Amino acid sequence: MKFWKRCSMLSIYPHKITVDNKLYLFAILVFSMVLIFNNQSLLAENNSDKIVAKINGSNLYLSDINNAKKMLDPQAQKYPLKIIYDFLLDDLINSRLITEAARKIGIDREEKIKRQIKDSEKNILYRAFMDRAINREVSNNQLKLKYNEYVKSSSGIEEIRARHILVQTREQALEAIELLKKGSDFSDLAKKISTAPTKIIGGDLGYFGRDSMVLPFSKAAFSLKIGKFTSSPIKTQFGWHIIKVEDKRVKKTKAFENMKAKIIKEIILRREEAFIAKLRKTAKIQKYPMMR
Repeated sequence: MKFWKRCSMLSIYPHKITVDNKLYLFAILVFSMVLIFNNQSLLAENNSDKIVAKINGSNLYLSDINNAKKMLDPQAQKYPLKIIYDFLLDDLINSRLITEAARKIGIDREEKIKRQIKDSEKNILYRAFMDRAINREVSNNQLKLKYNEYVKSSSGIEEIRARHILVQTREQALEAIELLKKGSDFSDLAKKISTAPTKIIGGDLGYFGRDSMVLPFSKAAFSLKIGKFTSSPIKTQFGWHIIKVEDKRVKKTKAFENMKAKIIKEIILRREEAFIAKLRKTAKIQKYPMMR
């Protein structure tokens, strides 16, 4: 039985692991198979690491499972390992079998694939090194300080919810405005003629603040009343826009507990950036202009 049939509450999880994360899992397994031919798992951290499966004589370890869990969507990571264990294990087994099959026909020796494996190696080493080099402990005082900064910068900010239609010429925009004036539904028209990625959802941009959009767009959008659309096209570097405002609100600050994980991530990211800047100061780096 499929994992998502057994655990229907993880409605977003199957897509995440089978599309986004499986590609990364596959890269890790390819890397481990290339470097380690004696059937020892790259991710086994010590000799006491529990073996959870054997595939054609090759071991999978509990640490492989734990590392795979860390690659999941943050929402899926919240579930106990025992709930997602079987699915993770089967997914790793499948990836290992595919990797072995790829090696048998020599895919791992193709130059393009070798470069991709090398890139995966760099990413793995980067993450492993940063995990050891950066202090990931964040005190409550640091959290509270950052949260207070967030509250101060976010309180009282006006937001609007808007839709837009993006076309490439002013003439196209004027034609769209005439259709809207004659009663065409904004969302339906966006789906038909807009060239923006938001066309599939009727041009919906959700809620945003003044600083979230380029100035001409933001200025026009925030000058509109709820339910109104721009009577003339708005030009930006992306093309010509027709904008409709659907709602206005004052942004509410999120509770500390809802912001805690994000704040921790931001603090650690700033530490990583500072560490990398320090490395760059002592490195000999030569940069060349792009070839024309």
